[in-house]
Amino acid sequence: MLRLVKNVCRTGWWVLDNARRSLKRKGLDYIVLPISGRYPERSAPKRLPWPRPPWEKREMSLEEFNDVLERLAADSRVRGVVFQLKELRAPLARMQSLRQAILRFRKSGKQAVVYATQLSTLSYTLASAADEIIVPESAWINVAGLWMEALFLKDTLALAGIEADIEAIAEYKTAGDMFRRADMSEAHREMVNALLDSHYDWIVKTIAEARGLSIEDVITAINDMPMTAAQAKEDGMVDAVLFEDELEEHLKAPLITWEDARPWVKRPHRWHPRQVIGVISVEGLIVTGPSRRLPIPIPFFGVQAGSDTVCQALRRAERDRRVAAVVLYVDSRGGSALASDLIWREVVR
Repeated sequence: MLRLVKNVCRTGWWVLDNARRSLKRKGLDYIVLPISGRYPERSAPKRLPWPRPPWEKREMSLEEFNDVLERLAADSRVRGVVFQLKELRAPLARMQSLRQAILRFRKSGKQAVVYATQLSTLSYTLASAADEIIVPESAWINVAGLWMEALFLKDTLALAGIEADIEAIAEYKTAGDMFRRADMSEAHREMVNALLDSHYDWIVKTIAEARGLSIEDVITAINDMPMTAAQAKEDGMVDAVLFEDELEEHLKAPLITWEDARPWVKRPHRWHPRQVIGVISVEGLIVTGPSRRLPIPIPFFGVQAGSDTVCQALRRAERDRRVAAVVLYVDSRGGSALASDLIWREVVR
């Protein structure tokens, strides 16, 4: 009964709020939405109203990106989105998630346009999800394939009289190679090459399908990189060469930034269901004990997923009758074998 009352109240507020948002009848044709940064999977938890630390910048998450596109797809006043592709620092997996979000948006029948001043391999693969790719005349286009690098510190440590004593349980367990080797082992090289080949094949196939090109044409274009905007258009890699101020004339409609459009774009209606799907995160270095998030973002160690915290969350989800299923979200390079085993046991149980 209480849930029904809450749903009725939420529905009433949703009707009133969307009625206010409907007052703006014009000017929402094309929304300009920047794409830049790392795009963490989930939004950071809300803090109490005190200033953010200077090292902690506000950035859009994949969760928020999907919510924004869902709202824009549902609003009949919106004709399309211009994705302003800037400095994308998201890894391949997150780029794939961004790409899927754009493809889902296109299924609503609305137009997706990418405008970019520079395009790398990953950012171009993301851009290929759009209906149109537009670049300025002097754009830097360098879809030049993939690379990986590994750091080895054995010789550097030796200068300080330090020798790492690390044993690997198998040849493909290379986490300790950074400290105990001066170069890449054959097993390590084999893994890196296998990953690069797999990613490269996926990227080439994805670009070819999205742009209506053959695999051979895409490989030829990659081998010819970098290229000018005019050459990219001739090769079918981009659709138009325009400056940013020419976009409105090209689209024959006004543009408005997402920040300006946000107060007017309607919100989709959501009921609070009887059952939910829980999401339990395993983010960062896997350790025993509680999860930790250090106040200063130290690479590899700043975020730690503690086995105690994860196991407790799984037990709470098991006891909660509202939780119909659980998604275990893992974003980790690895860590303690003991902690991983404890989490595995709780999942299996």
